[in-house]
Amino acid sequence: MAEGPVVRLISDEIREALKGELIQDVATRSEQASRSVGLKSVVGARVDKVDHMGKNIMIDLSNGYSFRIHLMMFGRCEVYQRGEKHRGSAERIRLSLKTTNHELVVSSAPVVELLGREEVAHHPVLSTLGPDAMKQPFDSALFLTKIRKPENLSRSIGEILLDQRVVSGVGNIYKSEILFLARINPETSVSSLSVSQLKSLGQLTPRVLQNAYSKMKNGQRLRFNVYGRSGKTCIRCGNTISSYRQMPSNRITYFCPNCQGRSFST
Repeated sequence: MAEGPVVRLISDEIREALKGELIQDVATRSEQASRSVGLKSVVGARVDKVDHMGKNIMIDLSNGYSFRIHLMMFGRCEVYQRGEKHRGSAERIRLSLKTTNHELVVSSAPVVELLGREEVAHHPVLSTLGPDAMKQPFDSALFLTKIRKPENLSRSIGEILLDQRVVSGVGNIYKSEILFLARINPETSVSSLSVSQLKSLGQLTPRVLQNAYSKMKNGQRLRFNVYGRSGKTCIRCGNTISSYRQMPSNRITYFCPNCQGRSFST
């Protein structure tokens, strides 16, 4: 699943190509977008803004509507020059936006919506997002408020960091990396974490994601401390990195049993 840094890079690319351009043609296979009353006014509208909200790509148009795109695991967004041959299968295209000079092609994305301003404001997903780890300044106070809600206290911190209602933009890769840097076991319950540990997470979370974004933006290779390194040597202590499927999300989690110690639960 595309996480915050990748989603921001994709948003950057779309913005640099399409912002200010008029849409000359639109085609969609998305039922969500097709049933929007705003679809008929997309042609002739201008691309006013392209941004991200957590893992969602938002394309705001001058007709008062916005495309919401969520790539999930296998979705792709590609920007072409007009007339340039597409890569990949035409059958997987969910959205095509043609402007004077460019074409945006969204393939295999499970979520392609066209929303009015009120729909964006009251959207069941967008309106519940926690502070965005890719936005500066990061709202660490709101992060702490959300993470310490009564319903979250018995949950593991590994699961909490994946909850977009608590903090948006974090996925399985950076969950593992953040907890390694914080020296916290993924299974530790929120109620067992000290105030200083929670504040540390509030500082590390945006820092880790922003750093990854900066490196990718500059063409640098990402090197992970624990993610994808099960069975390899921990760079900090020399012991062996472990992995397991963390429930209830069933996502593979990487950690160092020595550095991150045993878990604490309620």
